Amino acid sequence: MAEKAYSVWQNQFLIFSNSNTMTSESINMISKSWDLLSRDPQLVTRFYNRLFDIAPETRRYFKDDISKQSEKLAHTLNFLVMNLDRLDEIKESIEDLGRHHNKMKIKAEYYVYVKEALLTTIQETLDEQCESGMVEAWDHALSHVASTMINAPKKREKRKLSLWARLFPNKAAS
Repeated sequence: MAEKAYSVWQNQFLIFSNSNTMTSESINMISKSWDLLSRDPQLVTRFYNRLFDIAPETRRYFKDDISKQSEKLAHTLNFLVMNLDRLDEIKESIEDLGRHHNKMKIKAEYYVYVKEALLTTIQETLDEQCESGMVEAWDHALSHVASTMINAPKKREKRKLSLWARLFPNKAAS
């Protein structure tokens, strides 16, 4: 099963590794659906239940009480939706998340299960309000994020200027 998942992962995620932009139509569809989805307090709980049904082996990465993790995922999804038009600008944050997952020894093929569980949960939650193209837009965005996380360099690149120098260029020179 892992070999098949890895093959699916390669096909699903690597094709988006060079695509840092999304169409305005896709961004609008995701934003519109997120306005509806984010109102559902059980959305993330249903996602995790589905994930653990699809891939029970992923359960070991979570504490018994996943309420804090659920909150983190909801915030992460909100951050992603609010920044879909700036994927290049948030790439480093996505890579940091990927490095964190890598340190936890989360296998690359698990991203397939996460995406499947999330897309199914989104579609079922939206139900009649799920417009044509919405799930595909989410699929593209999630594939991009997964690819960025999986392909993140092991270490963050050093910046040429310190944060202080970037925030206060006149003071840094003195």
